[in-house]
Amino acid sequence: MQNIVERPNSGTPQPFKVVVPQKPGGFADRFDFTIEPYLGCTFGCDYCFVPGQSIVHSEAFMGAWGSWYYPTSENIREEIRHNFSTNKTSAIYLASNTDAWQPVEKKSLITRSVLCALREYEFSYLLCSTRSPLITRDIDVIKALRGDVQVGVSIPTNLESVRKLSEPAAPKIEDRIKTLKVLKDAGIRVRAHLAPLLPHGDDFVARIVDVCDSVWIDYPDSHTPAKEKLFIKNGWNDWLSKNLIEDLFYKYQNAFPSKVFKFGQKHFFDPLSTSAGN
Repeated sequence: MQNIVERPNSGTPQPFKVVVPQKPGGFADRFDFTIEPYLGCTFGCDYCFVPGQSIVHSEAFMGAWGSWYYPTSENIREEIRHNFSTNKTSAIYLASNTDAWQPVEKKSLITRSVLCALREYEFSYLLCSTRSPLITRDIDVIKALRGDVQVGVSIPTNLESVRKLSEPAAPKIEDRIKTLKVLKDAGIRVRAHLAPLLPHGDDFVARIVDVCDSVWIDYPDSHTPAKEKLFIKNGWNDWLSKNLIEDLFYKYQNAFPSKVFKFGQKHFFDPLSTSAGN
């Protein structure tokens, strides 16, 4: 097990922005802003695209992905006020480059502070994405927010053997499925993010659809070298094929016609609707 380090280089300039305006061409460019409470993520999923970004590979952040985290700006309330006090139509993604509910959040409360600050302002749409049951701690604040809030929980497989090979530091699959149910029972609209879709058992999607409002399945336009290495090493070569993932998407969509299924990054932004579609 890796030692987890906060602020791996004390000389790194501060502060990094919590609220990041989005530019055309990025993964999250249909959102107006992303909110990044941390740099780095101690879940350290082996297939993650974030380690390939320049900020992570800069000299200040050398070290194995998953072994460090870095709290961002200490001026959370000011950043939230500056960006959202007069803009009531913002679409926001929390978070694109980290898991906002990674283990350190249990004590640091940075993400909770973001939500509490955001509670003061109106917005059009907030998508919270995580693989952590810790998000249920913040149900009270999430329900008090003044916009359309949806939560996506990442569940790429239902096989613990596959999870241990691809994201060994991440929460157990059963705990994530329970998280979907707790959020849904609390009246929060929830999405299951099957991304990347990994080898899984026959009853995987049947269990998922019972505890969520929609299912998003992704096939990225490109694969990172780390992801390709992981898949090849474990004999998952076929799962790098867009045709396989797309076939499974249509299979599941047809099997559960009353559930909303979405496929691909162009539909990641989509707020939940009341009709099925792709």
